[in-house]
Amino acid sequence: MKRVCPGMKACLTGGGTGTVVDVLIDVQTGEEKYVVLDVDGYYGPHRVAPISRVWHVDERAYLSLTPDEAVALPVFDAHLHGEEAGLHSRPRMTIGTA
Repeated sequence: MKRVCPGMKACLTGGGTGTVVDVLIDVQTGEEKYVVLDVDGYYGPHRVAPISRVWHVDERAYLSLTPDEAVALPVFDAHLHGEEAGLHSRPRMTIGTA
């Protein structure tokens, strides 16, 4: 499976969409942990989904979340989802690279 990359369209079950804003990795292990999503529109808060909710990636990332579930995800918080929590952004990659 290809990797999730910032800028990809996020396809939700039931027809909803969003945009991948970031991919957070564990500082210690390098393991991808979370996908940060924009699902509320341009001015909405970014939401954080476990990477395990991504079930397929091609030029888009497909998540096993309904639009209602996506909006109910935790809001991105730099203290909870940043370096203090042992996470950081994965280095940028070109969409479609492995």
